[in-house]
Formats: sequence, C-alpha cells, structure tokens
Amino acid sequence: MGKEIIKYHNDMNKVSFAGFKEKELDLFFSICQKMKDKGTNEIVFSFSDLRKLSQYSNRSIERFYSDLDRVYKKMLELNLKYEDEKEIRRFVLFSRYIIKKDEQIIIIKASEDFEYILNKLIGTFTKFDLVDFVSLKSVYSKNMFKLLKQWESKKNVKYEVQVLREILGVPSKYTTSNFNDRVLKPIMDELPKYFNDL
Repeated sequence: MGKEIIKYHNDMNKVSFAGFKEKELDLFFSICQKMKDKGTNEIVFSFSDLRKLSQYSNRSIERFYSDLDRVYKKMLELNLKYEDEKEIRRFVLFSRYIIKKDEQIIIIKASEDFEYILNKLIGTFTKFDLVDFVSLKSVYSKNMFKLLKQWESKKNVKYEVQVLREILGVPSKYTTSNFNDRVLKPIMDELPKYFNDL
C-alpha cells in the first residue's frame, strides 16, 4: 500500500478518544483520510475500500457492521470544541452516517462546523501516514503517535501527567503502575522507530 497521508487541524488532537478500541480508531481515521478535501459533500465509501485502508482483517461481515456502528456511536460522543476571542462552539463531526448493508457502502457527510478540521486547514495542522498509524497495536501508541506528529517539527513538547492521561484516554482508575505498564510501555515499544530520541 502506498502513502495514505492524513492531515487535520491540530484542534482534533485536543479530543480524547477514550473508549475507542484500536480498530475503531483505525476506522475513524481512515474515514477522515477519505473525507479530506471533500468539503461538506456527501461521500460514499465501499466496505472493501474502508477495510483495505484501515487494514481491517476480521473476515466476518457482521462484525464489520457492528464495528462501523460502534465507531459512529462513539463519534457522536466526541466532544469537539472550537474557541476564539469571540465565541465557544461545540459540535458533532458528521451530520449523516448511513451503513447500507445490502450495497456494502457507507454514506457520510461532514457537518459544516467540522469542515475546518479536515478541509479548511489554515494555520496549524497534524500530518502523518495512515499506514504507519494503523500498523500500531496499542490504542495508547496510536493516540500518542498523533500528538507527537503534531510537535514533530518542534522536536520538544511537555505535558502535565493529568492532561496527558486525559488526551490519551487513560481510565482514571489506572494507578501509576498501571499507567507505566499499560500505557507507557506499549508507547515505548512501538514509537521509537518513528521518533528519534523519544
């Protein structure tokens, strides 16, 4: 598979994807990659394209329906916020999301408020190869990968532990030991090949 570059406004990195599983994140960002530069037009995806892009390997079509439905349910719960000097806005990402089982297609339409995240990239944005992202095994590695890509040109970023836990979607019940074993260890196992001196 060639390069499948995903690019979005840095505001998306402020969103916690807590509760998303690894494959659900792959599907979500595969959808975002296919929607970039499409404005708020309705987009039709074939199941086969989305499965290939997200490297979805489970053969069960029923499981695929279920995963697509779960991704959308979780997308509806995402808390995306835009704030400038004049206003604060919160919005959903997509205004239409239809899974057509018989035709094996998905119909998606970005909400007008979400358009600036994928299409009107003015100022700061995050960019990475979707193939690298979907090859990561840990949900925490995937979330950290996005954050580090945002700061890649600066080569240095600091986060308060509590802020990082929230952004990475770490359960509040995780002790420091859980955090080290279940969050930091997979990150340090998977990401150094993408980021020098991590």
